[in-house]
Amino acid sequence: MKRAMLVKCISIREAFPEQIKLDETYYVNPDSIFIDTDGDTIGRVYADSELENEVGSLMLKHFYTINKNY
Repeated sequence: MKRAMLVKCISIREAFPEQIKLDETYYVNPDSIFIDTDGDTIGRVYADSELENEVGSLMLKHFYTINKNY
């Protein structure tokens, strides 16, 4: 199993509301996390724990960390 953080969606993206769903769980690759020039924390979000089905690079403010599995 790859290193992944289990997260839960707590808010949708206004620009693309269908991209992530409230209360759904997703996975974040901790190695992908960075802070952009605006000061937002961004990470690559996946639909599966194997980090194969990427949802996109999203602001982590949309998620609550359930478990840091690494």
